[in-house]
Amino acid sequence: MTTIQADPIRTPRLALLPLAVEHAEEMAGVLGDPALYVFIGDEPPTVAALRARYERQTAGAPGPGVSWCHWVVRETDAGCLVGTVQATVRHDDASAEVAWVVGTPRQDGEVLWRLTVA
Repeated sequence: MTTIQADPIRTPRLALLPLAVEHAEEMAGVLGDPALYVFIGDEPPTVAALRARYERQTAGAPGPGVSWCHWVVRETDAGCLVGTVQATVRHDDASAEVAWVVGTPRQDGEVLWRLTVA
């Protein structure tokens, strides 16, 4: 069965870049505000915890019939990471679950991007 890969996605304002373990240090800063976890639970991850998580995620889904796609979100003008997007794609019914996290400094009520599904 074919595995779906997380290819780069670019807009004039944002770039979704395939997740790499090397993103852990910068993402620890993005995800470091305890206020981010008030509603979603958990606590800010350490760089080591993110590295371990990103190693697991970039290795791919553990079972057949599912693809994991993980991206970091880079704001083009600022040149910094601002969040993550994840998709779990199920091949048997062609469905996908999408999740995202945007760091609190970028949660200013402005729409970062719009997703259109045809």
